[in-house]
Amino acid sequence: MSAAASPPPRKRLNLSFLRQWQRAYSWLLLVMVALATASAINGWRAFVPAQMVLNSQDALGQELPIQPPLTGPILVLSPHPDDETLGAGGIIQEALGRGQEVWVVFMTSGDAFPWTPAYLARWWDGGAAMRAYGLRRMEEARSATAQLGVPADHVLFLGFPDRGLTRMENQYLTTPYTSGSTRVDKVPYAGTFREGAPYTGRQVARELRRVAQKIHPKVILTTSVLDHHPDHRATAHAAVRLADEVGAQVYFFPVHDGLEWPVPKGHHPDLGLYPPRAQEQGGTWRRFPLTLGQQEAKANAVQEYRSQTLVIGRFMWAFVRRNELLRPAEASPEPSGDGP
Repeated sequence: MSAAASPPPRKRLNLSFLRQWQRAYSWLLLVMVALATASAINGWRAFVPAQMVLNSQDALGQELPIQPPLTGPILVLSPHPDDETLGAGGIIQEALGRGQEVWVVFMTSGDAFPWTPAYLARWWDGGAAMRAYGLRRMEEARSATAQLGVPADHVLFLGFPDRGLTRMENQYLTTPYTSGSTRVDKVPYAGTFREGAPYTGRQVARELRRVAQKIHPKVILTTSVLDHHPDHRATAHAAVRLADEVGAQVYFFPVHDGLEWPVPKGHHPDLGLYPPRAQEQGGTWRRFPLTLGQQEAKANAVQEYRSQTLVIGRFMWAFVRRNELLRPAEASPEPSGDGP
């Protein structure tokens, strides 16, 4: 009698698909929670956890040391048209009101802003639409700085390529860099500090030295060296190098200083502005209180940047607050406090 046939081996259930689906679901849930929280913080102040975050930030902001008034001549080195207003619009007004000399110098004309129809047109028009866009942003900058009280002859445009400053600093020191936006390798704009200047890192240094010879700054205000935007970091590096050459003090102000910062988005003039980190690189952020009149003039300056507020208006309005922020570069000596 033959032995009974053994049953076929059982097939193991493949659970890999289920595990993959579970991981994907967990990530999706996490993203949804993060988006909901960000939306609440930025748009719905009645949401209790969001209000708790705002109250905590406001209390921490009051603990920051107050920045004393700055003495000039003051050079505000702005990577793009609008950074000077967002980061230092009130500081500029306060210094001018005390008779200090303030110059605003724009490193680029903001001619690579990707959220504009002109950015798409550059592929077939050779960058003409983006060069026209750069001219538009320069006009907006003239109007905005006028709202802050800066004399027209104290506003200078260098015309270097938007989103190209880091490459010029690191890769195109002597060979001209061609902008992917405007399709040119030299300053194309009439009314700039030196039209036709080549897009090289060395040329940036030359132009800034010429500016310093004209201004003789004691203080340089610029975007933070830890800012998330590469143009902002490159501008900070250039400012520190220039300050070392001329013996000026550098102060940083934040613009793109962290995910979802500043919160909440939109116009909240009753709130203070607090940095994501109170201390950076051994230095402490300081708050610079603004008057209601300075807030109003700063708001008017923001309104002049219509090409930007149309797209990122809630982000820009978030800087019109009770105070602005400055952090001194620890490597630079404090100014003596003498007037111009």
